[in-house]
Amino acid sequence: MRASMTQIFYLHPMVRLLLFFTLFLFSPKLHAQDFEWKKPNHEKLALLVDVWEYKYTLTYLYLKENYRVRSEMDSVEFWQGDTDEICAFQQNFDPGIRYSVKQCFEGGSFETLHFPKMRTETLRAWVEQMYETELNSWTSLFDYEPEDAGCYYHSSQTDQYTVLEIYCGC
Repeated sequence: MRASMTQIFYLHPMVRLLLFFTLFLFSPKLHAQDFEWKKPNHEKLALLVDVWEYKYTLTYLYLKENYRVRSEMDSVEFWQGDTDEICAFQQNFDPGIRYSVKQCFEGGSFETLHFPKMRTETLRAWVEQMYETELNSWTSLFDYEPEDAGCYYHSSQTDQYTVLEIYCGC
């Protein structure tokens, strides 16, 4: 037997209250938590960058050190004429982080991170902590840039993700 909307409306007030509370409690939109990033260990990351001879970016090494790898590298590209030197790839990390990098040309690199949804203020704090530099400043709510050559950071929000795009170059 199916209950019509009219029958549901006329439910006992305690049943309606319980139904409302249950819907509220299990609504993911109402209780979406801010993604909590792990504090970077700059000394260890600097050492790893040196050990890997700049083969991997600071961002990638941070993810490898702090989050569980959830997938193999995919969409792998190699430097032209070199089958050993990877210049672009994508990889997934827990809890729902997607990382991609493309540095297949001289003079710069592009990185993109898809984080689980977080507040813009939370991402800004992570960017400042992760990429400590006196050369950059926030030029807008979403852009952290130097005046000249360096690394440029642009953030955006989708329904499910907080996205950070990084370009480093001259």
